[in-house]
Amino acid sequence: MNLSMLVVGFLTVILGTAHSVFGELLIFRYLRRKEVVRIISVPPLKKQHIGILWATWHLATVLAWAFGSILFGLVLPHQYRKILFRCL
Repeated sequence: MNLSMLVVGFLTVILGTAHSVFGELLIFRYLRRKEVVRIISVPPLKKQHIGILWATWHLATVLAWAFGSILFGLVLPHQYRKILFRCL
């Protein structure tokens, strides 16, 4: 078992989770309330644009989780690898 790949896989999953949580708390909460500090005078984002940003933000989170699970799968012995990749 390669310990470094196991640690990197775990950190990738943690990073994806932190990305999702902090994005919701620090960015999207204010976008939905329209309380974003305006540096330049631009029109506010429409609800559909905020939805597109939200989906794209969380897509990056899902990709981080998938990459972390692939790294876990590469570390596992062969018989457990088949089980993991069937679940994905």
